[in-house]
Amino acid sequence: MIEVNPNELDAYADQLQRNANLFADIRAFAVRNCRDTEGMTGILALCAAATEEGADNVRDLANAGGSDLLQVSINLQGAATDYREQDARGAERLLRSYTYDALPVDYTETDDAGHTGDYSDPSELALDSPETSTEFETRIQAARDLLGVIDASSTLYVDIDPTETILDSLSGDWDALSAIASGYARLAGANGIDVIGRNIEYGLDSVSSTWNSPAATNFDFLIRGRWVPAIADFVEYCEYSWHVFETLVHDALGTFDSMLRVIGQYVASTAETVKEIVYVELANPFAMPNLIARLRTPISTLRARLWRIVAELTQLLRTAVDRLDRTSDSVRSLRELWDGAGDLMSDA
Repeated sequence: MIEVNPNELDAYADQLQRNANLFADIRAFAVRNCRDTEGMTGILALCAAATEEGADNVRDLANAGGSDLLQVSINLQGAATDYREQDARGAERLLRSYTYDALPVDYTETDDAGHTGDYSDPSELALDSPETSTEFETRIQAARDLLGVIDASSTLYVDIDPTETILDSLSGDWDALSAIASGYARLAGANGIDVIGRNIEYGLDSVSSTWNSPAATNFDFLIRGRWVPAIADFVEYCEYSWHVFETLVHDALGTFDSMLRVIGQYVASTAETVKEIVYVELANPFAMPNLIARLRTPISTLRARLWRIVAELTQLLRTAVDRLDRTSDSVRSLRELWDGAGDLMSDA
């Protein structure tokens, strides 16, 4: 026996449509806050393509999620119309056709009947602007200031530029990495993408006690067995990206700190020699060769150590890119899951 209230189905369809519209906000947020590669110059350019691809994945998944969930809403409204016009067989056929093969034999509904008829959204999407940081900028400026002093003395007396192209390699907006990490954290947080999953599951509980039929069970599985897990996977993708960028920021900051220590040690160890050179240049020019020789070796050592640090930063970037590239299979699976969740209805 079929028990159904078409008005309740219409109300739930409206809730599904409201939440389908939230995907547009998610898409816009990702493009605006997780795709900033304009300042990725120097070795930072290594992760520009992966950064853009990650944000594009969120954009595409949000596009697919919004259109597919809207299709679910439209078809549920169509079923409500059929029920209202006494075409129960048509409505049942519509709603059963696209989950029939996927419905587990032992699937049973697990509904919370404590808020029957309530189709308000218990959760609200709230994607605050990402946190900004100047931690990298502060360190890079300190390095530039120290390296500028070293360049002046070494070029003048030793004819060696210890920082040749090093500063160019370290150019770019490294603090953008922190903002991107924060953006993904917002998407993966309690007020982000998961809001949609909680809302549509809440609405499913609200409609379930007024709708009993084989189609109702199939529709329950469509939402609870496919859509809610798909949204959870979407959240997991953003959470993974968040941790990749967060780890990169943490490790890169540590490497920049090491660079500052290396430069500081050099400045401290050669300060007396530089002072002595300045004095001897005026008082006893014949002693200059020995003093300059004392400066040449530390400068060469410094340059080698700085290039090793650049190599470490380069490897950190490559590791992050490799980790981001590993998500391609999960993104493909999520797209297939979502396509199935929407197409199941549109094919009916």
